[in-house]
Amino acid sequence: LGMGDGDGVRLSYRMVGEGKPLVVINDGPGYDKSIMYRGFDDLKSSMMVVYYDQRGCGTSEALAPTTSLSIADNVEDLEALRRYFHFEKMSLAGHGWGAVIALEYAHKYPEHVESIILVTPLSPFAPYTRLENLVDKVPEAARQSVASALENSGFSVLDRREAVMRAILPALFYKREAAAAVKWDGLRYAPEVSLRLGDELKSLDLFSLLPEIVQPTLVVVGRHDVSIPVRD
Repeated sequence: LGMGDGDGVRLSYRMVGEGKPLVVINDGPGYDKSIMYRGFDDLKSSMMVVYYDQRGCGTSEALAPTTSLSIADNVEDLEALRRYFHFEKMSLAGHGWGAVIALEYAHKYPEHVESIILVTPLSPFAPYTRLENLVDKVPEAARQSVASALENSGFSVLDRREAVMRAILPALFYKREAAAAVKWDGLRYAPEVSLRLGDELKSLDLFSLLPEIVQPTLVVVGRHDVSIPVRD
């Protein structure tokens, strides 16, 4: 564990294993890096796996209200972190929203990307309405938690956003035992990051970017995934 340099911000990171670097970019926006440990830690026997908390998330430096927060900022944070670690080349694994950072980075800095893994990436074909649309797909208990949060008059906009994030994320697991293994109480949420980046993602056009991605890329999507189904 440590704190590295982003583009004008400090970013929390965790490294396991040795070998060629694989940088893991977690889903969100607004979640922390620990949601990716299960599974990717298994790769530490053959490569160096690097996790980091994105700008304003997890245990990274808290953002001032005036600090810029955009997709471009996240791309430059990853580049600054690459320089901090002195990686000439690295592979990227982006999950969900993290795939946006991975693809945008690979497009801008292709010379530093060895290969790419996209795990349940955001669909390039549709506007970003993911959090709102997920509510109808999750189990009844999660829907009730969301409804309760939205109806709570004592909640601020950020309180409601965090409550929705907390309710939905565990419900996205197909295997209940896998969800039970996550330390949910220790997971940090950044609803302000989710709100600010969510506005930009609504007009995101990844489709036009895809033909320009030249690195070997593996796309992994689960058959039972309710977040980004195969049909999307």
